[in-house]
Amino acid sequence: MSLNSVIHANCQTLTALADQLTHLPPGIYDKATPLTDSGIGGHVRHIVEHYQELASGLEEQHICYDKRVRNQLLEHSLKDAIETLRNLSAWLLTLAGQENISLKLTAATSGSRQDASTTTESSLIRELLFLQSHTVHHEAIIAMLMKAQSIDVPGEFGVAPATLQYREEIAITS
Repeated sequence: MSLNSVIHANCQTLTALADQLTHLPPGIYDKATPLTDSGIGGHVRHIVEHYQELASGLEEQHICYDKRVRNQLLEHSLKDAIETLRNLSAWLLTLAGQENISLKLTAATSGSRQDASTTTESSLIRELLFLQSHTVHHEAIIAMLMKAQSIDVPGEFGVAPATLQYREEIAITS
């Protein structure tokens, strides 16, 4: 596995999300549904902020997704969200060739207000793998929210790459 392949996979995932969002009817993006407390916009904001935390954490070589900045504009402005997703894809491409970046990751290990957290070693590739998985997970929720509102969603949207590979293997052997 190379950094470039992981970057490319993240770009594809973010582009698929941006493309899917362009098909939303007006008024749907930030509309809360009975299924969740937030709408599609809340999940997109959450995804974007994780990538932004990686970007800011790279400078110090220390990431803490738990302390990311919550930007409500991304939750309510479809236009800004799509633009930000496309900008993140372009930024990811600038990371090519930076395989040797060592990172520290701090994560909360408890829901209490006490500083219950752990810091561990990580790498750029590992964090990008996490972000892709995290994004696909939220895309699956977004897909359910869209389907609940009778919006067409491609069958591969929000499906993990390993699941898509498995489905392909099964189709070949059937």
